[in-house]
Amino acid sequence: MLTDAVVWRIAGGVVGAALKSAPVKNTALRAVGREPLQLAVKNSLAKALEVLQERHPGWTGSLFDASFLEHEAAPLIARVITRGQQVVPADLARSYVRSLSSSGERLPLVREVEPAATTFLEAFTAAITSESAAGPVLDARAIDELRTDLAAVRAALGAGAATEATTWDYLDWAIDRNLHLDPRGTFQTQRQVKLRLEEIFVSLDAAVLNELNGPDTEHDEPSASESSGSRVVLGWKTVLGAHPQVVVLGDPGAGKTTLLRHLALANARALADPDAPREDLPEGRVRLPVLIRIGDYAQDETWRRSSLTDFLEKFHDLADCPADALGDLFTQRLANGDVLILLDGLDEITTVTDRTGVVKRVEEFVRRHAGAGNRFVITSRVAGYREVPLTGDFVHFRARDMDREQIEGFLRRWCLAVEQAQAPHASAELHRGAAGAEVSAILAAVDHAPGVARLAVNPLMLRILALIHSTGAQLPQKRIELYRLAADTLARTWRTAQGVPASALAEERHVTRLLGDLAYWIHSNRPDGMARHDEILQVLGPRWAKINGQPWDEEDPSPTVLSEVEKFLATVRVHTGLFVERAPGRYGFLHLTFQEYYAARYLVALPRRRIGLIRAQLHDPRWQEPILLALGFTGLSSAEASNDLVAAAVLALGDEDEEPAPTPHEELLGRDFLFALRCLADEIPVDRPLAEKLLGQAAEELMHCQGRAQYSGYRASVLAVLSSMQSASYREVLAGRFLQAVPGGSEQRCRWIGAAAVVAAEPRMLEQLLEFSVGADRQVQFHAAGALATWVPEIESRILDLSRDESVDLGVRARLVAAWAEAGMPGLQVEERLVQFSLDPGLDPLGRAQVLLGLEVTAETVGQLLELGKDPKLTSAEELMVLTSLAQEAGDPRVGDRLLVLSRDETQDLSLRDAAIGALGRASSSPETTEYLLELISAPELEPLLRSRAVKALNRADGRQQVNDRLLAWAADEAQPAVVRSSAVAALGERPLTDEVTQVLLPLACDTQQGSALRAAVLTALGWADRRTPGLAEWLLKVGSDPETELALRRPALVAWIQLAGWDLASRLIGDLDPGRTDCLIGSLSCCLQSSERILGVRARPAVQLLFYLRLRQPVVDFVPLVNLMLTPHLGARGAVVDELVKVGASPVHHVQVCELLLAALDDTRFGEIGRPHGRPARDYAYDALRRLLADEV
Repeated sequence: MLTDAVVWRIAGGVVGAALKSAPVKNTALRAVGREPLQLAVKNSLAKALEVLQERHPGWTGSLFDASFLEHEAAPLIARVITRGQQVVPADLARSYVRSLSSSGERLPLVREVEPAATTFLEAFTAAITSESAAGPVLDARAIDELRTDLAAVRAALGAGAATEATTWDYLDWAIDRNLHLDPRGTFQTQRQVKLRLEEIFVSLDAAVLNELNGPDTEHDEPSASESSGSRVVLGWKTVLGAHPQVVVLGDPGAGKTTLLRHLALANARALADPDAPREDLPEGRVRLPVLIRIGDYAQDETWRRSSLTDFLEKFHDLADCPADALGDLFTQRLANGDVLILLDGLDEITTVTDRTGVVKRVEEFVRRHAGAGNRFVITSRVAGYREVPLTGDFVHFRARDMDREQIEGFLRRWCLAVEQAQAPHASAELHRGAAGAEVSAILAAVDHAPGVARLAVNPLMLRILALIHSTGAQLPQKRIELYRLAADTLARTWRTAQGVPASALAEERHVTRLLGDLAYWIHSNRPDGMARHDEILQVLGPRWAKINGQPWDEEDPSPTVLSEVEKFLATVRVHTGLFVERAPGRYGFLHLTFQEYYAARYLVALPRRRIGLIRAQLHDPRWQEPILLALGFTGLSSAEASNDLVAAAVLALGDEDEEPAPTPHEELLGRDFLFALRCLADEIPVDRPLAEKLLGQAAEELMHCQGRAQYSGYRASVLAVLSSMQSASYREVLAGRFLQAVPGGSEQRCRWIGAAAVVAAEPRMLEQLLEFSVGADRQVQFHAAGALATWVPEIESRILDLSRDESVDLGVRARLVAAWAEAGMPGLQVEERLVQFSLDPGLDPLGRAQVLLGLEVTAETVGQLLELGKDPKLTSAEELMVLTSLAQEAGDPRVGDRLLVLSRDETQDLSLRDAAIGALGRASSSPETTEYLLELISAPELEPLLRSRAVKALNRADGRQQVNDRLLAWAADEAQPAVVRSSAVAALGERPLTDEVTQVLLPLACDTQQGSALRAAVLTALGWADRRTPGLAEWLLKVGSDPETELALRRPALVAWIQLAGWDLASRLIGDLDPGRTDCLIGSLSCCLQSSERILGVRARPAVQLLFYLRLRQPVVDFVPLVNLMLTPHLGARGAVVDELVKVGASPVHHVQVCELLLAALDDTRFGEIGRPHGRPARDYAYDALRRLLADEV
């Protein structure tokens, strides 16, 4: 025990800390005096230490020693006697853990110290409250709260529940796990170079993938730019701040995993330390990060036995997370919306069946926990994702390649960090000098070698380039050359450069053959990329024995062989870092890239089996990269061999006796053909005639859209591959084929431009597109300008030259530059030309307006545009076009004022007034606008189109409460015309309803004396009520499934029910329905989906999911009505039908039947009709479903 003198000194520290609190210093201390208060604290400390000695004797001498109590603990203990402050046991426990020096021994967990800290605080609190001298200082209410908090901690500890200490231990583990670039052992050798993640992390950009986002973004004809992502480019910080559910797609090595680990580290640090930097985090609250490899969830079909919620705790047990009561911690945090779920590697799941099951589990998890406010980020490679994509509210982005500035920034961080790690005792000046020289040399190679430049845009490839360059080797031009050189560098060159004798390294022939066998086995059998020690010996034992001419018996393995294999593995782990221990007792390659490289070496190791091995895995997305690497490796030694292998193994061409059969449904799906195009894009050596044949066929299909090319999904795949081609000769061939068949009609030319844009930068194609961009056809003009805009900066100078050519009409030149800016890629010189055109008095009003819209919106440009609206040469429709564009971004009240004038003008066309009212809702929320919109709603004779638009425009109105009061009064006033009452209700339903509004509306819905239109409007609006409203969801379902209720009421009731209930409650309520109501519900949902009014809106997807759920529960499942749902006018519902059919069709029980129905739909004329302008025909959706279902068939 501590002496009285020591305890007195500690008490002085506690009182000193308390004195820093202004309330104590100014009031209570003056009444008590410092010395009496210090004596009271000293007595209380002594009693607390006695209790601690009795209950936790092991901690008395170590935890509560004099140094800790006097320095770290004193400010925390002082909170007990300080008004307005609180302390919890976890604070004291964590302070102790952090006070210990890290001597290499395991530090105690905060949770391990928490019971002793709780006992100490309980005892000290009891003692200090009995000291009369402390009475004036203490806050009775705060003491009561502290006692309550301590009792809660004590109860949680006794029940094994989560406490604050659980959170601290988890955060410490998460920080430590993600602190360095690769905790699994990147280049894990005897001289480990561990780089801190924050020192080398460079935030990259994301491109919006429109074709995967939302129900209404699917276009009839995908363009070349759309096939690889939208022109909308954002930083990840912006993306993650704006979207609660994000899918990150990217190529191998694009930085997807690094992004998730950075997010986990940054969020964990921000929670652990409020003063930690947050510049890389999105705005808003910080959440508890939970990072999981999806491959671990798929391992051994865990997903079949365990929900993702249940797996969270199990995963962290496997990952050696030391925190107790993790399950309870996650449950609490998820319920509060405080979790950031990071799921890495959806592509690592090997089969479509497993991917379908895991995706369903993930979607169930997200539906269950999204409503509370949790956020979700999921990564996947692009290859294979579209076969089983995530649905619902996920927004899809693609990790963009690094640009020159980002490459330089990454290299500067990387090279400096490596220099500091490898030469820690050198001066900062030497570090900067050596790193700067390395960066300059690598950048010189990037700038002058096109092959190196193409590789350097990928973060992993750039790291490998930097590693290879540091050995003095010449940087390669091709990806396969880079992988081979990187593997050799890690296996031999790098270590010999560090002074390791060659005799200590594994023989290259052993490394390649044995790691090839191991990589092939792991890639085939372990989606998580890890194998147990005994599995490795089972794979390598027979191979080692064969190489060395030793006997091998699987039943009785040779100890000598096993010993030699063990030695080989140890040498590989110690000296290469290629194959490392990634978890206790589990081993794998340092990165999936190297696993794929060695699997590729296995595929082509023996000529006689090459074709069979490649053909067997050709269309498995997981094997796409190894096969491309295998073909590329063959081409390094023989172009003829790689050509023959592509012809035989990919295209199923060869001698009649040896020719393999094409992939099933090749004429419809074209999978062999698409893979052959990928071979060209990967620059695998292929004979010129074969390359020209493939490229010519691709161009023909895109231009004529016949056969399988009539389906936009197939065309998008072709465009995506062609867009990625870097070979100048191939691009010239493509350009020539397109230019041989330039069509004449406007619509045909627009489609032609969408295809030919993949080679827009080729000189002859550039001239043709420029000719179109200055032509008379406005639609063709803007398509051409948009195509040209995807090739900045290659053709910017050509555009600018044309804009100065006075032989070209002024208006045409101005519109060309404006279209260029509108396409999203204006440069500084383009901006200058726009300004010049805007000042040219010879330009017509519409051309000048388009030019001004291309400039940055300022008060000056808004004024100029509004002044243009007065020009009699500008039609009202053209003026409205300008105003609508301004309404989306200007925020200028003058725009709203002018729109108000146009919308009031009864001499204008009805559609123009309708558009003006819609734009008004976006441009203005002024009181005058609000009054005008209310005036429209209350006018009984108003055109229904204008009334509906006014209802939606009110959503942005000022003074929402006052507006709600008036609308509610109209809704309840039986003297008002029925149409006014219904419109008022519809306007109320544009936003979540308050309890007050719900209580007024609910009786109207139940009142059978009210008109059907009013009751239907009320039912629809109730979907925005509070989900906690007792019995509301049940009542809405009762109305929607009642055969006696008219359909006009059943439909809005179901729309509201879907909105209100959510999946969990909805599926549970459905299970309680009797057969009659179930049949009625199926009919009503089907009517909702078939309605031309598209009444479901964003609720179309859950409606489809519920309809599938209902039909699949029936004794005999009829899939014909489910396939026919693709005829719905709801485009979002069509996509949902595809997703549900794929999930159902993945089951062997239903696979054949679903595929046959989809094949029949392709020939059904009803499926060829386009439901609305710019929509895709239902046949397109059937094709998408069929292609995804057949993805696993070979």
